[in-house]
Amino acid sequence: MGLNIKYLIPFGTMISPLLISSYLVFDSFFNGNIKGIVYLFGAIIASFLGVIARPSLGSITPAISWNGKTDVCNMFGFGDQYNKYSSPDFNTLFLSFTMMYVVLNMFLLGTYNFLTLLMFMLLIAVNCFYRIKLFCSHGPDILAGLLFGSILGIVWFFLVKFVQDNNDMDLLYFQDDKSTKKKCKVSRTKFKCFPKKKF
Repeated sequence: MGLNIKYLIPFGTMISPLLISSYLVFDSFFNGNIKGIVYLFGAIIASFLGVIARPSLGSITPAISWNGKTDVCNMFGFGDQYNKYSSPDFNTLFLSFTMMYVVLNMFLLGTYNFLTLLMFMLLIAVNCFYRIKLFCSHGPDILAGLLFGSILGIVWFFLVKFVQDNNDMDLLYFQDDKSTKKKCKVSRTKFKCFPKKKF
């Protein structure tokens, strides 16, 4: 019995929030920083805000009217009172939040990594396709997820950037080239350089 790509790709998109967040958190542990923890904290807040907004937007998950089930659409259960709604789409919100938070700093610093940007855009596009194909969300629900996630990602990014800039910390992605440069101080006759602190 071999792997069936027909089912592997949609399954991968459904659990993509878990895969990406796990990778970023473990990457932090391996590199001895708290970037992944800071990201995850923001992602949890964004996800919570998106989920509690669902009843007020009132868009019923298409799968309910199709077969009465939403199991495949809700790999992360939030209770029936929230699972029956599909706007903003959870996966799309999570992925767009992650993309904006992770890549925004590279544009501000000019350290472009187009492969990372392309990967996120492709993942979001495939996710949107399968969320609609599997009757998990309507088109407007996807757009709401993109909008909510992007806005919350930008807001969280600038909050973290404010903390980082005012505390001489290394909290954002694609910051390494800048943060590992030495800081130089002038004394009367010589320069003294000290490496910046990393947290």
